[in-house]
Amino acid sequence: MDVELCAGSFDEALLAQQFRLKRIELCSALELGGLTPSSGLIRQCVQIPKVETHIMIRPRAGNFVYSEFELNIMMNDIKTAAEYGAHGVVFGVLTEDHEPDIPVLRSLSNEAKSSGLEITFHRAFDLTSDPLKAFDQLVELGFDRILTSGQRAKAADGIDLINHLIKLANGNIQIMAGSGVHADNVDLFKAAQVDGIHFTARKKVTHRGNPDMGDQYDPDPEKVHSILNRL
Repeated sequence: MDVELCAGSFDEALLAQQFRLKRIELCSALELGGLTPSSGLIRQCVQIPKVETHIMIRPRAGNFVYSEFELNIMMNDIKTAAEYGAHGVVFGVLTEDHEPDIPVLRSLSNEAKSSGLEITFHRAFDLTSDPLKAFDQLVELGFDRILTSGQRAKAADGIDLINHLIKLANGNIQIMAGSGVHADNVDLFKAAQVDGIHFTARKKVTHRGNPDMGDQYDPDPEKVHSILNRL
């Protein structure tokens, strides 16, 4: 089972090196579900030895129906990720009917694959109207993995769909469970033989900052340690 750390800072990303995790999903604005990180953060994190860095490609919060201008930004961000030495990119685009936007996804996927990047379809999958149809489409498009909570708020509650997807995958695409993964439920995903688990490891810091400037977080090595002890 691969272990992927969702990191929003360089200090969080270093946890992956400390605990010898396979990869990080690098994001900004984790409180919004993750947005594209800065070029400076990408440059720093890809230098972490023996850890794959996969870059979130999401230009804004909200839904996954994007304008032409936003899609151009996503295309350029994929090129930047490749230029800086990332291992992969993470994205998802849907239609107004909550189906994968096949023409757009094919274009983004081709750009990523042509640069040697792996591609992960993120939890936009959990908003699709027909997850089994969406699964078949993503396999056909050549996605390397799907990050999913089984269309529930927490992956533990969506384990039935996750189990079904694993059986359908049959080695053709990786199924990675994410959302609410922690030491007390990781045995569930281990038993399901998911290809990977995905989680954050950060804790809010109390400080005397301006309350309008947002919350500050520190890495949480204890969470990583407790999960790995159960694997």
